[in-house]
Amino acid sequence: MKGSASLKLGRQGGFSLIEVLVVGSIILVLAAFAIPQVMSYLRNYQIRAATQQVAGEIQAARQRAIGKNVNLGVVFVALSDRQYQWVIEDIYATGESGQRKKVPDLLTIEDAPGHKKYVAQLGPVRQLPQGITFGAGCPGFVADAHYFRFSRLGGWCQPVSGSTTCPELGGFAVTAPMYLQNRADGTTVCLLQTTSGLTRTVDVTTGGRVVAQP
Repeated sequence: MKGSASLKLGRQGGFSLIEVLVVGSIILVLAAFAIPQVMSYLRNYQIRAATQQVAGEIQAARQRAIGKNVNLGVVFVALSDRQYQWVIEDIYATGESGQRKKVPDLLTIEDAPGHKKYVAQLGPVRQLPQGITFGAGCPGFVADAHYFRFSRLGGWCQPVSGSTTCPELGGFAVTAPMYLQNRADGTTVCLLQTTSGLTRTVDVTTGGRVVAQP
């Protein structure tokens, strides 16, 4: 009698093969629906985070231009398709014969004792997340520049030849790839997620307002 009771309890406490297969099938069906949604969320989250990251660094460059009150402001530079940096540009009257140190020279300056004042003009080199690049995949986007400048008052300007208030930087190869789009009314930065083709933009207006696409 005891053996029969134990056997009965043992069968009640387990699962049959059919039950296991049914539960497994339900899990697979749910996963088939959930995984694409999760992956889509992660992709969108990644490019949105990258957009906020770039917008934040551009805003930091603008705050530097206002806070430092330097003559030529602060330049935001796309160093490559994945790296960017801001540079404080100004005119040095001491030891430089009144000549300004151009941005390309500042970007390549050595961290030597005699150059520490120039090294201090550089912001940290930032890198976009893996799989995100400065791209030309945004509708109506035509990349034509590497950089733009914020004035000492925080306004945007496009460095051009012959200008005294927003002079050209010089030293960038004309044949080098372009990553930013400068226009008469500001700059657009386009971010591209290479695996999905998703794009987001960061716009900078002439007044210096930084607007990240949600």
